[in-house]
Amino acid sequence: MARTATVHQLDPKRRAAPRSNLSKIEAGKDKRKHGYRDYDPDIEAVVGFINESGMSSGDIVKKVYELSGHAWMPAWATVDNLITGKTRRPQNMTMVWIAYAVGWERKWVKIG
Repeated sequence: MARTATVHQLDPKRRAAPRSNLSKIEAGKDKRKHGYRDYDPDIEAVVGFINESGMSSGDIVKKVYELSGHAWMPAWATVDNLITGKTRRPQNMTMVWIAYAVGWERKWVKIG
């Protein structure tokens, strides 16, 4: 049986132009080092804690799930994106639980 082409396949004006994501990747690669406002500086600390612990993304997800009493867990991709630098502004709860899973706890201290 012969396959018929759709209108979009026949009309070159309707085809999406191929796009290159390389410029976006290259442009966003060093944002952490240049002090952009939309970057959370706590990420470096948490990623350092993760590297120091030697835990994998999957281990961290399982540990957070256990420590939270099976109430919450981050997605594996969330932890992986945090480590690889794709995340700029993570949720506070995510940062706190991931740091807690690798052995760190945030304390609030009264100043003044």
